[in-house]
Amino acid sequence: MSLLLSLPAELLDNIVELVVEDARLPPLTIKAAHQTRMRDEDMPSGRIHGFQSRSFGPRHVRYERTETRANASGLLLACRQTHKQTKDALAHVMVINETELWPTWLHVPSVAKRISEVKVNFRVYDAEEDDEAHCVVREGGGHESLEWCFWFLLECFLRCGPANPPVASHDEPYRSDSISCIEDVSIEFSTGTPPSKQSASEEDEIQQKLVGAYRKRRNKIADHIIHKTYELMSMGYHESEYGKLLYERIGDMRAGGEGRDTWGFQLGEWLGEMHPRPDRGQIDDTTTTFGHLPADCRLRSAWNWKHSTVQRRISLGLHIPDPFAWPGSQQWRHWKNLKDGRSEGNACGRSCYCDYGGLDEKLIEGTTRGRETTIHGGPPNAEEASGEIWWEEA
Repeated sequence: MSLLLSLPAELLDNIVELVVEDARLPPLTIKAAHQTRMRDEDMPSGRIHGFQSRSFGPRHVRYERTETRANASGLLLACRQTHKQTKDALAHVMVINETELWPTWLHVPSVAKRISEVKVNFRVYDAEEDDEAHCVVREGGGHESLEWCFWFLLECFLRCGPANPPVASHDEPYRSDSISCIEDVSIEFSTGTPPSKQSASEEDEIQQKLVGAYRKRRNKIADHIIHKTYELMSMGYHESEYGKLLYERIGDMRAGGEGRDTWGFQLGEWLGEMHPRPDRGQIDDTTTTFGHLPADCRLRSAWNWKHSTVQRRISLGLHIPDPFAWPGSQQWRHWKNLKDGRSEGNACGRSCYCDYGGLDEKLIEGTTRGRETTIHGGPPNAEEASGEIWWEEA
């Protein structure tokens, strides 16, 4: 190692870049990918402890049988100097999903707690008739399976990094390589090469038809996933239980594909705009959000969660708009006077935020200005987020 460090800086940088930026080639066919996948007996039998995804996701996302090893593992273990030199290069992480079911990690420079960018490519294939592959997407529709696979891939990466998920239902998923945040997630939908068993004279015409069918299916899948992502970000009655993770861990998301517009999901902006005015926001009554909690603590928990998440994003350096909205003092006091649902929430094993006192402290600091209450000074370490608007019902 001393000889390596004695090399000229430019040469050492080139060596580090070659090691860190090395990427695998994706499997060319479904059959080639299937040979490396986990067998049925190795797959989780149902929901995994600590994961939100329903059992369909863990049972139908086939990871590779061998664990993914980061390119820079040796460099990081070698000495502190190479760790410092590879830090910038490790900021880019590429995650390629060769099919909608079987993730293939093509480029993992390093497993860091904080990742600058994750790129995911969903390539749509049909299984060949004689293949043992299990295809999630069916001609007849029924995309619920796909959305749970998509969610499980994201959740598993945030909780376990590029490692395979726990198999047994009682295994603890929160391991030391859990990802604290991803600054940017980029999702692309593309089409694979349709299988061909025809003669050369038949191939061109049939291939054109298959390619057209693949593109139509790809667009349908892309539209569905984008729509479901918007639903998660709306923090609605059913979606809020799952959407929380996106706001807590991800800076921004975008999705697109071949010949399609790119859709952006500015999570910081959306989080900042959530407020209780029925004509402007989602968090306005007990039927609109946090439906997994008892009714009497939904709104209180929703706003406490928002305050906690704003502080978390600021501490991680993720984007937060200025100003961002909070409930008015009258509304907050009304919600606090409702029957406390904490005991019921704890009894059903669901976490609520009733005990979180961040907004109580803010109300004491605030000064009322008619319908709006401006709070002087943001959350701790929030110099960039000093402007806050508290919406007051008339």
